Amino acid sequence: MVVSLRGLVALGIIIFFKYSVGDGKWCTSPQYIELAKEGTILCSLRGVYAISWYNSTVLRNEYPIIHYKHFRKSGSGYESGEFDIYPNGSLIITNVSLKHDHYFAVEYLLSESSVPSVINVDVIVIVKPQLSFPAVDTCTNVSELCFRNIDKHNLSCSVELVRPNVHLRWTTKTVFGDKNISFHEQSESNGPLFTSRVSTTDAFKYTSRLALAACTAHTFPEILESNEYLILLQNSNQSILNAEPIVRYVERYSRIELPCAENLIGFLAWWKVDLPSRRFSHSILYAVLMGHLRNEILKKGYEMGGDGSLIVPQVDIANNGMYSCIFGNGVSDGTTLYEIIVYVIPIPNYPVVEGCNHDKYCVLDVQGEGNLTCSVYGIRPKVQLYWTAFKEHEPISFKPQQISIGEKRDTFDISLTSAYHSNFRAGDRITVVCKVIDPDVVLFDMATTIDLIFSKALQEVTTIEVTDRNNLPRQNKTAITVIVIVAVVLLLSLVIAAALIYKVIGQKMRQSTSKIIEEEGHEMLPSQPSKSEDFKDLRKQLMIYLQERNEQLCEALDKSQNNLHKEAQEVLRKVCFMGVEISGDKKLQKSAINLLSIATRKGVYIKSVILRGCFGSVDLRASVIITKSNQRLTSKSNFTQLNIDFSNKSLGTEDLPEVKRLFSFALKCPRLKALKFTNCVLPLQFDNISVFKDLLKNNIEVYWENSILIPKYRLNLSNGQWEVSSQSKKLDIKSRSL
Repeated sequence: MVVSLRGLVALGIIIFFKYSVGDGKWCTSPQYIELAKEGTILCSLRGVYAISWYNSTVLRNEYPIIHYKHFRKSGSGYESGEFDIYPNGSLIITNVSLKHDHYFAVEYLLSESSVPSVINVDVIVIVKPQLSFPAVDTCTNVSELCFRNIDKHNLSCSVELVRPNVHLRWTTKTVFGDKNISFHEQSESNGPLFTSRVSTTDAFKYTSRLALAACTAHTFPEILESNEYLILLQNSNQSILNAEPIVRYVERYSRIELPCAENLIGFLAWWKVDLPSRRFSHSILYAVLMGHLRNEILKKGYEMGGDGSLIVPQVDIANNGMYSCIFGNGVSDGTTLYEIIVYVIPIPNYPVVEGCNHDKYCVLDVQGEGNLTCSVYGIRPKVQLYWTAFKEHEPISFKPQQISIGEKRDTFDISLTSAYHSNFRAGDRITVVCKVIDPDVVLFDMATTIDLIFSKALQEVTTIEVTDRNNLPRQNKTAITVIVIVAVVLLLSLVIAAALIYKVIGQKMRQSTSKIIEEEGHEMLPSQPSKSEDFKDLRKQLMIYLQERNEQLCEALDKSQNNLHKEAQEVLRKVCFMGVEISGDKKLQKSAINLLSIATRKGVYIKSVILRGCFGSVDLRASVIITKSNQRLTSKSNFTQLNIDFSNKSLGTEDLPEVKRLFSFALKCPRLKALKFTNCVLPLQFDNISVFKDLLKNNIEVYWENSILIPKYRLNLSNGQWEVSSQSKKLDIKSRSL
């Protein structure tokens, strides 16, 4: 066995070092000092009589480089400024060089007459690299993690110009621990310094899309601040052409959160995708979630959720497009693809009809033929407009004449002019509607309803025809007069008979309907009531509803005897725009629900519905909410917000199934965008609610608030936790409910 001279000396040092500890004096060995800096060889020799340091372990015929006695210093090394000494005997090297890389000896006397004791110290000069961590060739940043989208899988890592030498190796990281991969290591010397390099082509040994590779340095002493460097690798040869995107519609300036994956994720990368080619356009962020969280956001305007989800706090038009999350755990990986479609609600949020003042219900005087124009302003994406009669089979037809589309700051102004033709007589009245339609998906369920009154110009044709009859021969005039009179009498008889029959049938229908109301506890309105009965019922329900809630509107409606149609429609529109409240006794609740039924049938926009202190249960089979007085609110009502006010009720565990059924009820409401709980106690977190995925897909938000003194909280549908709505911060309350 070959043993080096330095090894034998080191063995002797250890033996002597143990011996020297017996008197309580010591110096550690070996000791490391850095090149070109001040170095200290630590010892504990305080209280001795004299100390001498030598540049060699052979003391015979050697002079000390520094001598310390009675607080006085001397010696050639001290006088040249190369060495100094502390009172405890530690040697100071003022500027370390490679010539100091050898054994030093320190001799000390406990007293003037004692035998000298000697301790040998192995001093090793270290040289640190320029970078304080292993350097990966493809990474130029100075952090401990980088991300690369590569097609060639050859990775190289190095530590250059160091002393002593460093050993390197490649591994891949997984959520289950490190996995070995093949690598090739080589080392070269440059005088007293060393350079080590390690390479691999095996980074994607266990995965195909995403891998987390680690270059690790093994050295003693620790000359690097970090012995490991991570590189997150994405295989650019893997395409996403066949993936089907999850489409998310989001309103401009609102917040959206895109979950990455439900599986166990170790690391991920979010990309913006070029829509035409479905190729990765630019990276947004990347992150390593396992162990100590490390992530970097590369594009402004984005955030990352704790589970790796992509958050856009304030969506703008530039966020429109496709996004991809590539995720993995070291042994498997996958891709999630989203398409964000940003929409902008027009101002005002309904079609504007030319010639109408939309502060009140619009009625236009028209002729039998003409043009009608309606427009929407500042809408996105592009939509279509069309005119139609409010009721089917009306004798009026529309033909588009001109469509105008103007673009302004990423939104569109769209206008439609349609020519109409009708067979109505002068004085007749018809209800028509201009509707907004989106060919791809129902984002905008908007419509404006107006009435057309046909002017006397239509009668001029008939008058001219009668006047022309004066040119007939005199002998025919009497016969024609008799025929006309007989025809008029027959026509009047038929009208009177039809009216009597309709009255008898109507009475029987109302009696039957009243009976059903008493049995089922809610009103079933006729599917197609006559116009006069429809507005009489509307006015009646409005009067009941407003008596307890809005005295001003009630008085305005009470004065509308002369124009029942116009004023009742206007009051209904105002009530629905402010929001319909279902509360009070059975009669008041029924009036509110009846108003909702009429408004939905007439296409009137309903801003919100508030159930105040009357929520009873949810019947999902019938798609209705049943109040405590057995009234039924159907999901088909035309409201965009639903507020359940529990009037400070503390909900128990027995109430939670009904609360969860409300989430499913919300999905059945075609226009609902927000479900809000107020004045109640709810769980701090909902677990395993599968319906949350569908709420996310339909862009339905869930809120909770108690009063204006407490912030409004938004339910994060990705994890079931409440967050402050305006700040997107998780709720941190030391209780089990809120």
